[in-house]
Amino acid sequence: MTKDILTELEDAKRHYRHVVWYRRFFVIAVFITCVAILFSLYCDRKNSVNKRYDVRAGELLINSLYHNIDISGEVLHGVRPSVDLVRLRQVKYFLDAGKKKTAMMHLENLADNACLREIRALSKTMWMGIALDMEQNDNIRKTFLLYSSSFKNERAVLYWRSKILLALFYTCNADKKTAKTVIDSIVLSHKAPSSIQQEAKAILLTIK
Repeated sequence: MTKDILTELEDAKRHYRHVVWYRRFFVIAVFITCVAILFSLYCDRKNSVNKRYDVRAGELLINSLYHNIDISGEVLHGVRPSVDLVRLRQVKYFLDAGKKKTAMMHLENLADNACLREIRALSKTMWMGIALDMEQNDNIRKTFLLYSSSFKNERAVLYWRSKILLALFYTCNADKKTAKTVIDSIVLSHKAPSSIQQEAKAILLTIK
């Protein structure tokens, strides 16, 4: 009798140990899962911030090409720039040194191989601007058609800026009628940003 009781007690202890270990394992698994989820959210947020930063810095860079706005080192303050953004800044250094062909070679590489779609779009737009300045009109037309067909977001500033570049392309070729049609489509569109519409209106005055 006593032996049976002792056996039952041993079985109960063994069962209790198993239950305790199962509970510990469950708690540890839940803890690891929570840590993994939090780490994943942190990485996504960090990548999202860097992505927005890269695009914003890229827009500042492209504006500096169009409007001669100086970009100070403070733009990079507090955020580690991506490789794409560093290469974009190298392009600006080549342009400042008057090495436009070298800059265009780097932009072509960025347009094909940059990690971010926005940086690829920026590179194509900048390439078109430089090609326009160098009067490489056939290359501009080919690149614009490739760029505009692959860029789906009509609300993006770069999409509308590329249309402005196309209008300037037609103006350089003395086709003011087609240039005016392109500019009018920007001015009359409710999707175009107000800053782009103002720029288009200013260009329209020079076409008339």
